[in-house]
Amino acid sequence: MSEIYEPQVGVETYKSKKYNTSSRWWSHALVIKEVLEMNPKTILEVGPGNMIVL
Repeated sequence: MSEIYEPQVGVETYKSKKYNTSSRWWSHALVIKEVLEMNPKTILEVGPGNMIVL
């Protein structure tokens, strides 16, 4: 049985200055650093987000 989920917020939320704070940019930088250090062959990105970390 599969369920269909409705988005909690609109995509525009992720493009706003209120969402993309300096703290969020640091978070992105740390995620990228950790992933690169793991040297993965593939990466799974979940959710639409703001398309910064790809």
